[in-house]
Amino acid sequence: MRFRLTFFNFFFILFQFLFSVVNAQDIVKNLESQYNKTVPNSNERFEVAGKYAQVLFFNEQQDKAHKILNQNIQLAEKKSDGKYAAYLYSILAITYRIEDQLIDSKKSLEKAISASKRSSNLEIKGYVNYCEGWLNYRNQEESKAVKNFIQAIKFYEAAPKSSTILQRLSAVYKELTSIYANWNEYELHEKYSKLLLEVALKQNDPNTIFDAYMAMGHLYEQQFFQNEKNIDLR
Repeated sequence: MRFRLTFFNFFFILFQFLFSVVNAQDIVKNLESQYNKTVPNSNERFEVAGKYAQVLFFNEQQDKAHKILNQNIQLAEKKSDGKYAAYLYSILAITYRIEDQLIDSKKSLEKAISASKRSSNLEIKGYVNYCEGWLNYRNQEESKAVKNFIQAIKFYEAAPKSSTILQRLSAVYKELTSIYANWNEYELHEKYSKLLLEVALKQNDPNTIFDAYMAMGHLYEQQFFQNEKNIDLR
């Protein structure tokens, strides 16, 4: 069963839209400044390039986003460590999928997987698995997506602490809550909703915390619809 457009879901969509409109230009300018301050072909440039390209893409600057990604992929591919090539190819795969360019998306994912094999970095291996799961979910292959997400979690849990690990864990938990909600798997839906909130509260990011509380609200909403006599859920 897919999500019903309930009050919670409608409010969430509306809030996200209004928030993005207000902050979009500031975020683009901030990341553009960060990007221009980094040295070309440096690890810092590759990290910022991925974030910058994603923000450009979702702010109606798709051509510029693809240009940033492809320029940096060419340089990252020359590195012996495939970490940054895998990272950027993963983002490229997702952008192509959103644009319904399925063949290019698949090719980019394959290159991301190949590049990740040239790296010992566990976090990037987790990120590639997350992106593969994200794509499988949107391609209606939910069982495959769950396997990808579980594997991503294993890599993240084994990886050293970093400034991005919690944010990436949150993204995986969020996807799993969505799938298990669709499947009416209430125990697993609750498990990953609570994990999402737990990890979100460790981050200084209002958006992530907001998402987590909305996920918890949706969890109890779904449970309440199954048993409206249980007013504690309400």
